[in-house]
Amino acid sequence: PSSDSREEFDTVILHLTKYLVDYIEEAQFKDVEVSGSINKLEKRLADKGIEADLSPLRDLQNIRSACTAHSRGRNYDRLRNTVLTGDCVRDISDLVKRLSTMLEVLSASLSN
Repeated sequence: PSSDSREEFDTVILHLTKYLVDYIEEAQFKDVEVSGSINKLEKRLADKGIEADLSPLRDLQNIRSACTAHSRGRNYDRLRNTVLTGDCVRDISDLVKRLSTMLEVLSASLSN
């Protein structure tokens, strides 16, 4: 976001979640017997011998669930003490850096 606006923060989180979590095609993982797209992706990668830290995706999903999709409550408070600082610009910047690093590592692992 260009400012510390909560509305901009929520919009960025929604878009990041849409493109990085919601578009994980669960149909590609029909044979994976765990629930949730991130869990299925993680299991498929592990089955192929690729260890991937998908915590940035989980954090993104948790932020979306706690901050934008539902009313802010206990989950938001927990995130505020761990993943979020309350500075919307910094929080998005840090999250994007973590997501970018995760994708770079995952890309390198898949290329080998």
